[in-house]
Amino acid sequence: ISAGVWIYMLLHSPYSLTTIFVPQTLSMTKSTFVSIMRRQFQISHLSALGSSLMWLVYLFADLKNADLVRQSWTFLFSAGALTTLCLGPGCTLAAGWYWREEILRCEGNDEIQERIGEENGKERYKKLARQSLDEICFGGVKGNFKVL
Repeated sequence: ISAGVWIYMLLHSPYSLTTIFVPQTLSMTKSTFVSIMRRQFQISHLSALGSSLMWLVYLFADLKNADLVRQSWTFLFSAGALTTLCLGPGCTLAAGWYWREEILRCEGNDEIQERIGEENGKERYKKLARQSLDEICFGGVKGNFKVL
């Protein structure tokens, strides 16, 4: 619905995007009830859009820090800008959230596949314990230890 409304607005609106979304100072327009409310709605829309998009950027920053997203920031920002321009901000947020959920779902499946065949993750635990013991005792040098 959001994309449909956005595309209809782009195709049929007699006003430019800046006229619709960028608030003007009150000194440039008459101080009528309609102009004041229009300005308040514009500010509210830009605040909600800005904070939502910033939240999505923070979510993708977390994914990049965890090495779950391999795309560059240039690609991510370009895809977001293009999606916002073509399909609107609501569709961009929904698509970004869906992509994030798919990344997390696929990562969860990889971890589940690693544990299949292991006895409740004992082998992984032994491997991690061996690693941390090596790091503690030898500063990262690999040693041969018997794990009970």
